[in-house]
Amino acid sequence: MGVWTTADPIGFLGGINLYQYVESNPVNSKDILGLESDGNSHSDDSDTGNYGDSANSASDDSEGFHNISGYMGEFPGQDYSPAISDESRAKVCCRPVPFVGVVGPTHCYTEDQQNGVKRTFGLIGDDHGGPASTSGIVHENNPFDAGGVCGSWSYENPNNNGTVSQCVENAATSYPNPSEYSFFTGPNSNTFASTVAKACGLDKPNAWSPGWGHDPAGSAK
Repeated sequence: MGVWTTADPIGFLGGINLYQYVESNPVNSKDILGLESDGNSHSDDSDTGNYGDSANSASDDSEGFHNISGYMGEFPGQDYSPAISDESRAKVCCRPVPFVGVVGPTHCYTEDQQNGVKRTFGLIGDDHGGPASTSGIVHENNPFDAGGVCGSWSYENPNNNGTVSQCVENAATSYPNPSEYSFFTGPNSNTFASTVAKACGLDKPNAWSPGWGHDPAGSAK
């Protein structure tokens, strides 16, 4: 029929038609892997089982298809490298406090990912995070901890005792809970985020975050 059922794995390097097969000339050419046409007729090698004399010939490698690896990641805009399933990374994000306005202070929290699973840690005042709060509660995956401006991803645990995600978890869960809390001056949610960030080498976003760098909170009285 002269077309692929899925897009060409080498992208536009095979032409602007991502579903075209061997330049619409399947009688004289073949492309077993979708990586390049060998430009030879079927009659030249049908008796031997080899697919012409191209670099993709199975006779070149007893394992077969050895040249697939030669194409991984070589083409602009294409990434054929295997996914890193155990990748770990973390960052700090700071979002505006809704009732103060977008030009007011921000609430900072951490986000980390391990094996593709996203998780957040944030501290919120016991009175819905408002100025009347007297103690802070550490939350995992609270819906409020979303959006805002974020620092860069960190992939390394500076303590060399596990992944950066494990570092974030250890620092977050060892923070006093509940803790002392002062909305305007700290310790507050930004104190919590800065404590975790310092322990795990995370960058601070460019945001006004009162309480950031404050001494870690003690346990709530």
